[in-house]
Amino acid sequence: MRWILVLLLVWALGGRSQLCVGGRGKGRRRQKDVQITELLNATLTSTEERKITELHALDPQGSWRDFVNRPDDSLQRRCRNKKKTLPGPPPGPRGPPGLPGAAVTQSVLLQEFKQMIREATQRRELAVEGGISPTPSAGLVALGDTMYLRRIEEAFHCKLKQPIIVEKRGMAEMHNFQIPMAKGGFVRGAGLDLSSGRFTAPLTGIYQLSTNLHISRADQSETLRSRGQLRPQEHVLVHICLESLCNRHISLEMVASLEAKGHFFTVCVHGLLELQVGQYVSVFVVNESASPITVQAGSDFTGLLLGL
Repeated sequence: MRWILVLLLVWALGGRSQLCVGGRGKGRRRQKDVQITELLNATLTSTEERKITELHALDPQGSWRDFVNRPDDSLQRRCRNKKKTLPGPPPGPRGPPGLPGAAVTQSVLLQEFKQMIREATQRRELAVEGGISPTPSAGLVALGDTMYLRRIEEAFHCKLKQPIIVEKRGMAEMHNFQIPMAKGGFVRGAGLDLSSGRFTAPLTGIYQLSTNLHISRADQSETLRSRGQLRPQEHVLVHICLESLCNRHISLEMVASLEAKGHFFTVCVHGLLELQVGQYVSVFVVNESASPITVQAGSDFTGLLLGL
């Protein structure tokens, strides 16, 4: 009976000791869990602070560079999604051979080249008629890398063959011209009549005309000038007239006063006139002085067709 009581007492004491030990273990485990939780919280807090610091440290240029250099998978997706095309049918049989080409000779090529130049010249003339300024000049026709210089069809340079006397208060038309014997004189076209001194326009267009007249005065004018009897209004007029109507049509003219001139002087006239087909121009000298004058031989008359 005693030993039963002893066993019960031992069993009771052992259960209490286990309860005490278990309680102490649970307390220690709770303390360890609290320490681990605080450590994790501290770690997370430092990591978040580092991320925030890194976000503040990023600049816009670096962000844009990262965006541009990002891997592009859209091209690969498009290539994967692209449907594979089916192979086409096999090629058919070869057709019959064509006819042999024409034999091109050098003469044929030369004719074609001349035709191309002629067409380019016509286009340039039409452009001049329409008021379009050609480039680089009216006389040049551009054909690839080749420059073709247009031939001048109507032009002349002639000189007076013998002196012509113009009486006082009189008028005379210059005539009896000749082509200079020296090199440089020329007459192109059939518009100039050397004997009459008239140039008839073969085409309607703009003509450049000029004359240089060498004039000498008689000894009587020098005597009058020395005596002071030469009036200031005495002068000489040189006209390039259209249809011999200097006062009705537009004319090129030059006025030279005799008061300041010597015994020998030159009067020059230069300008442009529009002539119709069949109209003619000539040179006239009007002597508005009290003594005769002489237009010397060698005075020249020139003309040129500039364009249509």
